[in-house]
Amino acid sequence: MNLIMEHLNEKSKIMLSYTDEKRIEFINSDFWIGYENAVSILDSFEELFNKPRVERMQSILLLGSTNNGKTDILKRFYNSHKARLEEDSNVNRPVIKLIAPTQGNLSEFYTDILDQTMVPYRKSNRIEYRKKIAIETLKKLKTKILIIDEVHNLIMDLSALKQRLALSELRYITNAANVSLICAGIKEVHNAFKSDSQLINRFELEILKDWRNDDNLSRLLVSFERILPLKNSSNLSEDKIQTKIYEMSEGLLGEVAKILRRVAVESILDKTEKITFAKLNRLEWTDPTKRKTQEIIY
Repeated sequence: MNLIMEHLNEKSKIMLSYTDEKRIEFINSDFWIGYENAVSILDSFEELFNKPRVERMQSILLLGSTNNGKTDILKRFYNSHKARLEEDSNVNRPVIKLIAPTQGNLSEFYTDILDQTMVPYRKSNRIEYRKKIAIETLKKLKTKILIIDEVHNLIMDLSALKQRLALSELRYITNAANVSLICAGIKEVHNAFKSDSQLINRFELEILKDWRNDDNLSRLLVSFERILPLKNSSNLSEDKIQTKIYEMSEGLLGEVAKILRRVAVESILDKTEKITFAKLNRLEWTDPTKRKTQEIIY
């Protein structure tokens, strides 16, 4: 194998024979990088999945910054536990994944479970009925884990009373359906969970850390370089390039991925086949913090 391609893994070396369009399609698709923090969290999910069903099921609260990879980890776990048909022809859905509705909307929460499990209902059905059918469905499908992504949507920015009601509903569903929860949200949600002592005692805390400009980021960038099917080595972990990527991304994995995808596509189109500091410097890019305060000029 030509040394010019030693920066790539075997799959990406093969992809160099693809058309530019196919390579760009791959770069813009979802792909998994198993960095240490993510693998450790997935191991915790698997340990929870394999625990026997008991009266007080344990759960996990996954906290991390927005756009730092929580949803990708949840998706990876969910996809490894797909629905299956058992010998008695009954369907088993061991893991169900939801996105939390906003403003403590419990009716929408239970409706989501029914939609995910394709259980028919009427719009006129009261929440008590939807809750009853949702719990029965989770039991029938032998669901072990209910994933609730963006859990802050369900409980943040509510009055104290509504927040307590939403939290007690999480506690209720674990008891009634005998399921574990994996709730994922921003770090601020931890204070809300701590306000319910009965609930927080059932949750093991997992933290998805922001990236720093250190050896862990170097290893991450090397992993990206091995996957992105570019013909020439970009040496992404070189100090100057790594620091530039870190500053642009503010240590958020989703931002790192977005930056590298955009410049990798440019590198295919301009035939240079490598990501350089100069290209990163030229990239039209607004830092995540500035985006939050950016004014739109019409």
